[in-house]
Amino acid sequence: MNFAAFARALLHPDLPPPEGLTAWNGSNVAKRFAVYRNNVWHALLEALADTFPLVRRALGDEHFLPLAHRYLCSHPPRSPVLARWGGAFPALLAALEDEDLPPWIADLARLEWACLEALHAPDAPPLAAKALQPLTRDPEGLARSRWRPHPALRLVRSRHPLVALHRALTEEASPPAVAGGENALVVRPRLAVRVVAVDDACAALAAALLGGATLAEATAGSGCEAQLAEALTPLLRHGAFVALTISPEEKP
Repeated sequence: MNFAAFARALLHPDLPPPEGLTAWNGSNVAKRFAVYRNNVWHALLEALADTFPLVRRALGDEHFLPLAHRYLCSHPPRSPVLARWGGAFPALLAALEDEDLPPWIADLARLEWACLEALHAPDAPPLAAKALQPLTRDPEGLARSRWRPHPALRLVRSRHPLVALHRALTEEASPPAVAGGENALVVRPRLAVRVVAVDDACAALAAALLGGATLAEATAGSGCEAQLAEALTPLLRHGAFVALTISPEEKP
């Protein structure tokens, strides 16, 4: 049997069973294959729902399952590890501007995916604040420092009250009537994934450091020169980084 044809037929309900398929007891192959295909689809849709439980809760099954069905058709799993499947689902939601969806639903999906990535990321001891003490006597060296993020660190920025929405849906409460955007920092201190709201200065600094900028470059780019300590403190408190290195001083 051609296993590629079997997989195609399994994921496309409009296709007939693959050629060469037989039943041991001589029963109707098409009916048996349809039952098997239905079970596979149900399992995959439930796997996606397990990855995005808050999106499902926010939309309800009547809206979520058709979207999950559409995603399965366009992005079938490429790995037997279903925890790795779903990374493009937020983009699919964001592209459905003509659908009657909450404006924040794609950002919520991005945050849920970030939490899943954080959960499965490797562990590493976070950078202790005391490790910075020697650098307080070397401000030029500190300015040239590059910060290695914790493998679980993720940052999701949104024009919507994302952290408040995440908290309300997690607690099965009504979404908050809050205006304005929120930045969600996803961390995993002591192996427990947490979603923390951080202000714009902290988010901008984190994004720049995640991008490989030196502390001086990140500070200037985020515009938080006057409040560097306040922007950096939440990142250290929540174990956002594991190490830092000092770039060589540039010679004139």
